[in-house]
Amino acid sequence: MYEEFADFALNCLKKKNVQYGEARLEEHEINSFMTKNGVLEHCGFETSRGLGIRFLLKNSLGFVSINEFDKNKIKSNITKALRNVAKGSKLAQNVKLSEEKSFKKKYKVQQKVKIANVDISEKLKLLFDSDKAIKDALGRHF
Repeated sequence: MYEEFADFALNCLKKKNVQYGEARLEEHEINSFMTKNGVLEHCGFETSRGLGIRFLLKNSLGFVSINEFDKNKIKSNITKALRNVAKGSKLAQNVKLSEEKSFKKKYKVQQKVKIANVDISEKLKLLFDSDKAIKDALGRHF
């Protein structure tokens, strides 16, 4: 679903005749739990997505980071970044990339135990057991 935004960003860069461009789409799922004095203080569940866009223009490297998937905003941010890099290229050292062949790759880290499938009560038990073990090892009680 979000790949279309990465493709859109690359097409924007192509139209601006950059020397090099790449778009990296990242997604993270986060479960967070926090204790204070052995009491659950906070828990949260979040999914975050973002798009990192890197390009080479006039032998200067530019970068745009976006977490709002709106084509108008993506185009606007790329245009601003291109303008800034073009202005700054007079002061920058020439950046050169190797002549290696480029690849398009999808990468995913596989989990031995899928954390999303672990019940919350099991996660909390592990947290409280760890908290107790740390307190016991340090000989301190907060």
